[in-house]
Amino acid sequence: MVSNAPLVGCIPFEKDIHPVEKGSCARILNKMAQIYNKKLKGMLAELNKELQGAKFVYADIYRMLQDLTQNYASYGFEVATSACCAFARSRGGLVPCNPF
Repeated sequence: MVSNAPLVGCIPFEKDIHPVEKGSCARILNKMAQIYNKKLKGMLAELNKELQGAKFVYADIYRMLQDLTQNYASYGFEVATSACCAFARSRGGLVPCNPF
C-alpha cells in the first residue's frame, strides 16, 4: 500500500507559517500535493503492469482528509480550522500536543 501526499495546506502548522484567510488552506501546497499524487497514481499503475506478481495499492489519504475537513462535525469534531491543542500561534500545531 502506497499512500499519496495528504492535504498539506490545511495542516494547522502550515496554515500558521503560510498566511491564509480564515477558514482557508495554503492552496499552493495543496496544488503541489495534487500534482505529486497524479504522478504517483500513474507510476503505480505502470508498476502494476510491468512487474509480474506485484500489486501496488494506491491509498488516497488526500481525499480522506479532504472529506474529514469538509465534514468534520459528522466525525465528532467541533472545528476543522485549528489544532486540537492550540497554544502556539493562531491555529496551533507549532508545538507538539503532549504534556512533556
